[in-house]
Amino acid sequence: MSDIEPGDLMNSGEPTPTNAPANADPEEEGTRLGDGEGLEVADPADFSIQRDGEGDIIPVKQKIPGTDKAVLVHPLHGGAVEEYSDVLEGENADDERVDEFLETHIVRGPGQNGIGDLHDYVIPALIQAVKNSSGHDLFIGAQEQRSKEVAANMRMMEAMGVDLSDKMGELMEEEMGEDE
Repeated sequence: MSDIEPGDLMNSGEPTPTNAPANADPEEEGTRLGDGEGLEVADPADFSIQRDGEGDIIPVKQKIPGTDKAVLVHPLHGGAVEEYSDVLEGENADDERVDEFLETHIVRGPGQNGIGDLHDYVIPALIQAVKNSSGHDLFIGAQEQRSKEVAANMRMMEAMGVDLSDKMGELMEEEMGEDE
């Protein structure tokens, strides 16, 4: 396929994903599912970690939610979502874990030296800033979408009379038998 610029599709005369007329202004059209207006087309770089010539992660500026200020952060990478799941999901992480998370991910701004003298209400906003810089909401959204699809499939199977409890038991037994 040839190199296509984002504006080329709108002027090519070919149907667009929004089913808008070929000459429509993409800024004036909603998305295919009508879930947003004025959205920009994503670039692969929007979802990647940038590294310098030595392989170190390049920090990114991220807005602190609820303010007009920003922090410079290292996006989550290489297993950090799993490592800091207690902090990211607010699952009773102790102060030491939150402190370590902030020191690791905030390069410049409030939280760069850990919790310190930060007010309790600032800490969740700083954690959210790191999550936002990393596309964490995109990751969670994809997981939620997958869970909805699995639930819909299960409802459909139950409606067809498939006893899922028996089926799940059989699958678990098969899986356990393969591990031995």
